[in-house]
Amino acid sequence: MTRPTPRRLWKYLCGPLRLTGYFRGPGDGRGRPQIPAAVLVWALVLGQVLRECSFHGVEALVRSPARRALQLSRGFGDDALAYFTERLDPGPTRTALAGTPPAAPYGVLLHATARADKEWPEANWRMLAAVLGADVDLVVPFGTEAERERASRIAAATPRARVLDHAPLDAVARLIAGAAFVVGVDTGLLHLAAALGVPLIAIFSASEPGLTGPMGAGAIHVLGAKGSAPSVGEVAEAVGRLGEPH
Repeated sequence: MTRPTPRRLWKYLCGPLRLTGYFRGPGDGRGRPQIPAAVLVWALVLGQVLRECSFHGVEALVRSPARRALQLSRGFGDDALAYFTERLDPGPTRTALAGTPPAAPYGVLLHATARADKEWPEANWRMLAAVLGADVDLVVPFGTEAERERASRIAAATPRARVLDHAPLDAVARLIAGAAFVVGVDTGLLHLAAALGVPLIAIFSASEPGLTGPMGAGAIHVLGAKGSAPSVGEVAEAVGRLGEPH
């Protein structure tokens, strides 16, 4: 797409992408829309450009008058970012995001989620960090100040865990892309990890894995169910199985 404008974007959406229906009945396929229609459409456009491996095209779109016409900021929610890589071949996208391979493998613990009932107990995270930290470095990202404090307490369970400075979403995406594995609750960043093909453990406690479980080309172990969270032992054992054929 060259020099995208609102008019060209509209033609691109309704022509090659066949997304007229999203404008007539916006939503994300759930019982009720949880992503604003304009953000969803924008994510789908960027996802299509990524499918064509045109990162220059993505940059042009982000800077274009089309984005401003949709009244979108340059930042997107993690759910929207997960749409960017949906059904992509994860290899090239993950490599491009991750950049230079890390000096040592690391795992990412995604403890934060927008809904309190989806959280896994902090004590469980601390015990898991202590177990995993015996074998691998860990990174514990955060979003809010309360999440930063919890991340610090989780990381204190092992000297091999660290809490990074607060980072924008694109930096967190790069962090996830470069990880050896991810353990997380049901949140948008977990689905982004799945879309990128990062091996992961998904912890469910308040939502139905069959409806909102992660999907991707990498190794995925879903533990727990609505009303029944997994134990620390179950999660740690599942991490150990991530390297097995799936």
